[in-house]
Parts: sequence; C-alpha cells; structure tokens
Amino acid sequence: EFINRLISLELSARGLEHSANYLAGVVKLLKAFLAIKDWDSARGLLPAKNGVIDLKTLKILPHSPAHKLTWQLPYDYNPKATCKPITDWLLDATKGNESLVELLRAYLFSIIYGRTDIHRYLEILGPSGSGKSTFMKLATMLVGNRNTHITKLKKLEGQFETAALLDKKLVLITDSDRYGGTVETLRAITGGDRVPYEEKFLQADEGFQPGCKVIISCNEPIQAQDYIALERRRIVCPFDNKIAVENQRALLEEVDGELVGEFVDYLPGLLNWVLSSSAAVMEKYLKKTGEMVRGYKQIAIQAIVNTNPIAD
Repeated sequence: EFINRLISLELSARGLEHSANYLAGVVKLLKAFLAIKDWDSARGLLPAKNGVIDLKTLKILPHSPAHKLTWQLPYDYNPKATCKPITDWLLDATKGNESLVELLRAYLFSIIYGRTDIHRYLEILGPSGSGKSTFMKLATMLVGNRNTHITKLKKLEGQFETAALLDKKLVLITDSDRYGGTVETLRAITGGDRVPYEEKFLQADEGFQPGCKVIISCNEPIQAQDYIALERRRIVCPFDNKIAVENQRALLEEVDGELVGEFVDYLPGLLNWVLSSSAAVMEKYLKKTGEMVRGYKQIAIQAIVNTNPIAD
C-alpha cells in the first residue's frame, strides 16, 4: 500500500491521470524490472543515522541503496563521543572489577563484528534490580532492534523458533534459570552448526548457519540437562550489586518508540568505546577468560557447582 501511494503521487505530479488497473500494472512491471535473486546486504558496515560506518577503517560513508541495508542505529555516529557514565555504571554493576568490564566490552565487540567463530555465549547472572536488563538494552543499541531477537530458552528449543534467527546478530534469552530441558538448539547456535528453517504450514526449507551471538539473563545458573556442553561455552558474568527500588534510575527505556533515560545521549560514545578495542584483545578475553579476568576462576567454579550435581 505504501509503495502504491508513492507511485500514485509520482504519477499525479507528472500530470498523468491513472486508474487502479494502471497503477497495478506499473507495480507489476517494477517487480519484474527490480527483481533480485538474493538480498546480499553489504558486510562490514554499520549504518547510523548520519551515514554508514566502515568497520575496517571506522570512517563514515554516505548512505547508498547499493549497500542494501534495511535498518540503522537510532543515533548519529560521532567519533569524538564518550560514555563515562555508562562505564562507571558497569564498574558499579560488577563491584569495581575492571577486568570484568573489559570482558563485557570484548563480548559487545564480538556482537558488532559477528564473531560467531568464537564458540562462547554470555550468561549474566544476578538478582532482579542488578542491571541485567539495562546491559541487554545497551547491547541491542549496538546492532539495532531489527537485528535482535528476544526469546526464552524453552521457546528456543521449540520446532519453529529457529526461523526467527535468520539474519539476526544478537539473541537475548530471559528467565532461563527456570528451564531444565535439553539445550540442543543453544548448542547449535553457539557452536557454529546449522539449524533448521521451518515455518508453520509451509514446507521446511534448507537449514542455515546463524550469525548471531547469544546473551542469557538469569537469576540463577541454568539447570539444563546437558550441563557439560554449557560449561565449555559459557562465560559467566555476575551482576550481584542489587540496587534498592527507591534508588533505581531510568537509564535506558523505550517509550512509544522513543528512547529515554540517562544513557541515551551516551550511546554514540558507547559505540566508540567498544569499537576502540582490538580483535586480538577481544579474543584473549573470550578465549582465555580465566587468565584475563580477575577472580574469574572462582566465578566459573561456583557456576559449575551450581549446575553440575557431582561437582560439589
């Protein structure tokens, strides 16, 4: 309907009277002339409001239909922007553990660059009111709402949910501590395996390899059946600095499609902070977490004890 309106306005502007059949014919011809077999969006680009960021050079390029990008971040790219209030908040959420903050930064870096070759997922662990949802919203703002899928672990392991992961960069899983079933789909996503593409009442399509990173938010460690597989891929980050209700602030919320909160003006700075890291440093934090993060070995041991019935 929107395309029909655009064409009708253009015809009227040219003084061409037209009927509904004439309009339908123009649309049909345009479909034939503009048909594309594969919608191959340009890789290595991050679209902001004021242009497209080349992730290799961090230079801003003008928007172009040739990029075939159908989304953009809800803010301008400003290479001079900073985000000290956000990094200060991350320090508070991790009780001053700077190496944990760098771990979170490394994971955000891997989301932007789509590093699914690193077979790890992030599990944010902590009570309600500790900032878990705020961190997930910050992660979403780095790749956009359209590239993010929110689900629950039980739903993810269902028959048709994997179809929703096509072309997504980030999957957020909430309330997973109450789930005690299998985690075959989670293992496939985080292990670089192909998953089925099935829709209701339609013939199943060939599978695809998801290009998304996973963040799980839970109050307690996941009590899944295959806890051995999760131990190898899980990166645990405790958010245990609970804020009293009377002291909680509006940091980042979406109200009627608009972003509000203290962190909104610092989102361009958050992007700069994450992009200013390097791939080598990011890989060290994600692959050698126990060596890079202060106190992480104890954190990992506690997570194993909480999920493995013989580990205690």
